Amino acid sequence: SAAHCLYASDSNGDNILCNASNKPANTSCDTNLGVLRYDKVQIVFGCSNLDNCSADKYFDSTAVYTHASYPGAYPYTADLAVVRLDRAPAVTPLPVTASSPSKGMKLTMVGYGITDYENNDSGTKRVGTTKVDKVESSHFSHEAASGGNAGICSGDSGGPAFATVGGKETVIGVASYGYNPEVNGVVHCGDGYHARLDLSWIKSVSGGDLAVDGDDASCAQADEEKPIVKFISPTADSTILGNPATVELNVEAFD
Repeated sequence: SAAHCLYASDSNGDNILCNASNKPANTSCDTNLGVLRYDKVQIVFGCSNLDNCSADKYFDSTAVYTHASYPGAYPYTADLAVVRLDRAPAVTPLPVTASSPSKGMKLTMVGYGITDYENNDSGTKRVGTTKVDKVESSHFSHEAASGGNAGICSGDSGGPAFATVGGKETVIGVASYGYNPEVNGVVHCGDGYHARLDLSWIKSVSGGDLAVDGDDASCAQADEEKPIVKFISPTADSTILGNPATVELNVEAFD
């Protein structure tokens, strides 16, 4: 997801400071930024409309990670987050790609956002295609939403951008922010920017439970086999002396 989606904000869209009196539930202080971040969120799978979504489609988080380099403000450098779920959804995860985006690359985007700022139609899952227009160090932008191209708008943040790499659909970016022009006093959805993936960071916080294009598929699945640990010394039923006792453990571990 996008890091900025995981920070609590007020009705004006401003981040809530750590010392605020109106602390939302399930938040704690991000001491680096001085604002509140959510420790627990819910993720939805298999729901085309958020207003009509059954309870079994919601998955609770067990951990939330945001990139340490995320600055908390535009241009949202390292706008990346990883959410661990309490159980696996009944979907086949697509791999993330180690490839870099390139100008002209075709993108497929998915989101629940509005179609324009004059429309109150968020909450419906929509899919659209476009092409990469410009690639920067932390983001890439897509071509404007016209002439058959789709775009992202408010509410699409954190949604995936897919690209076909080596004949396989992969995740290549995360919807981050947009520049929204004002025409005759009306704000419209404009150029959209996606956060580029930091694969080494995603791997580190996911504990390796991650499918990456080009990896051996058998190694990309979750490891459900428990490690084997055998105590060599002290032996079973040994008496430990001392108060407090300092004991050297000798073990063999295998995974």
